[in-house]
Amino acid sequence: MCRTSLAEPGIAEDAFAGFHRWINNFLRDHERVLLVERPRLREKFGRTDSGAYGGIASVQRDAQLDVFPQFTHQRSSLHSAVCSFDEPWPKRGGLARRGSAHGLTAMQPLEQRDEVEMLSLMLLIRRFEERASQQYQAQKIGGFCHLYIGQEAVVTGAVAAVRDDDYIITAYRDHAHALARGTSANACMAELFGKETGCSRGLGGSMHFFDRQHHMYGGHAIVGAHVPLAVGMAFAIKYRGEDRVTLCFFGDGAINQGSFHEALNLRAEGYDIPGEIVDGMNFREVRDKIAEIVDSIRKEPHPAFLEVRTYRYRGHSMSDPASYRTKQELEKYRLDDPITRLRAQLTREGKLTNEQFDLLDKRAKETVLAAVKFAEKSPEPPLDKLYDYTYANGAAEAGVPDTSKREESAPKDSGATAG
Repeated sequence: MCRTSLAEPGIAEDAFAGFHRWINNFLRDHERVLLVERPRLREKFGRTDSGAYGGIASVQRDAQLDVFPQFTHQRSSLHSAVCSFDEPWPKRGGLARRGSAHGLTAMQPLEQRDEVEMLSLMLLIRRFEERASQQYQAQKIGGFCHLYIGQEAVVTGAVAAVRDDDYIITAYRDHAHALARGTSANACMAELFGKETGCSRGLGGSMHFFDRQHHMYGGHAIVGAHVPLAVGMAFAIKYRGEDRVTLCFFGDGAINQGSFHEALNLRAEGYDIPGEIVDGMNFREVRDKIAEIVDSIRKEPHPAFLEVRTYRYRGHSMSDPASYRTKQELEKYRLDDPITRLRAQLTREGKLTNEQFDLLDKRAKETVLAAVKFAEKSPEPPLDKLYDYTYANGAAEAGVPDTSKREESAPKDSGATAG
């Protein structure tokens, strides 16, 4: 009898788990997610001529946001009924309570919670860049402006694989890197507006984001110029005997620059550097490969090269109409949107609902809109601060013009102003 009574809970537990496995399999089979919808959409867009942009917007939740709602909203008629039957039952693993920042279970596994947070970050980056595009067209942002739309999985996968004290440095397409590293949307938008509250005091603009507190060291406008800086940062890590790593982001155009090859030559072995290729539209693949490489570097310091193949949905910058590619090509790659991919994966695995995704998207929109208002109300940098971050202390005595003296010496009736 004793043996029987001990076995009964196990039998009941196995039956209970088997019942839920059956329900989960049923839901997966009846939920029309990315892999099911993709062939239909590819066929639809394959017939789209180069001028039929309006038809595309009708399929999207937002004409600017490349997330297709029908990937997860089209389901069988039995799907909702089974969901409502299944949800009241507590799942194994203690995931019954709700209340986290994302509206998810408070006791969610760390890996699962991190992926949803990374999806939230990808949405924030997408929404931030869309709003930056709007503000640039409204002439509230000056200079150059390079957007990261379509490439979000690259930087989010990277930051998910490293520690907060690791170093990150990049080229001029840097908004996403600052946001991913923890710089507030307020500070990023204010920098785009050239305001004193920006992450670079309003003196850097779009191409020169910088946040030392979060170990994000730029934002560099000259193609390939930051690669030697990255090597220097990595050398400093080695010199100090630390186990940090330096992530250096650059495009394929930087490989042709002399600075890139000069930086590689700092290694005695020359170019004998291990390298791999990953799908830059797949968050998990980027994260896992970078985590693998970083783990190897921490154990035995060495350089590594990773080619992350991604697709940017906008032109090179806001001044680039991207007329060198067709609408068909663009829509083909939009079917592999990194946000849609991760959303579909999490939805299929039961880690994210449509309602939770909508909440993440809503919060991203609200955060970015608040950042625009913050930037608009922020003060301009005062003229007397113009040289503070350009020259080293004492540079004025070495011949840097004194703006205050210029103002005093200007003729009263000439209308001259200090430079």
